[in-house]
Amino acid sequence: MYNNMEWELHCKRFVAFIDIAGFKAMVKSEKITKIADMLGLFKLLADKQCEEYGHPCMLYTIAISDSIIIISKDDSEDSFSCFCQSLGVVFNNTLTFKLMTAAVAFGEMYVDRTNMIFFGEPYNIAYSLQEQMNYYGVLCDNSMSDYLKSRELSTHNANFYKRLFIELPSLLKKKTTNECKSCNEMKEILNFKWFDMHFDPTCRFVEPDGVYVGTYFERLSCIFEKERLALANCKKDMSKLERKISNTQEMIDLYAQRYF
Repeated sequence: MYNNMEWELHCKRFVAFIDIAGFKAMVKSEKITKIADMLGLFKLLADKQCEEYGHPCMLYTIAISDSIIIISKDDSEDSFSCFCQSLGVVFNNTLTFKLMTAAVAFGEMYVDRTNMIFFGEPYNIAYSLQEQMNYYGVLCDNSMSDYLKSRELSTHNANFYKRLFIELPSLLKKKTTNECKSCNEMKEILNFKWFDMHFDPTCRFVEPDGVYVGTYFERLSCIFEKERLALANCKKDMSKLERKISNTQEMIDLYAQRYF
């Protein structure tokens, strides 16, 4: 069980709200134990990353149904580093079997790990932003931009974050008064470059045992096809999936044109 001895109940923190795509379909078609193992893996990946970097207990990770919430201990550079590394690792390591959308925000949060109580404006913002996204990726609230601009980060980490957080034209669901639900609104917004921790979209991924699993693009194409097969009998969900896939590919193309 968590204890609160090393954590302040309320202070400024980083929050990520992650939504797992196709979760309702999974609940209907997969064994409960398989879904539980998947959620447990996501949580383990996030928590273990901090331990490997010598900063245990820097994150509070919660898995609730189709959502994963990652909250940092505070706003220190160590906490921020763990938060970024864990978020990147969760996305990179789950890319072979699940698509996700996420949003991150920064600000005052109340966290009581012993009683499993947490709330605050960053959580509300991250949840709301994630719902607006019409692509797969990680969108950043303005509070993250403000943090990066205001903090005196070490030279090494400052360069790392500059390449990890990038401005991109982001496709959001446009609010309309008619029946059209497929409209996109494009805004230049800060994104967390979750898809490649090595800053190269053509990077070749190799598992620890030496098995080649493909470039980022090959892995992404594979998971897209898996999601299509899972939703083959649901035209409405398939239509939403195809829009998000198309938007995600468009954003990656924009990234490649701008940064490579």
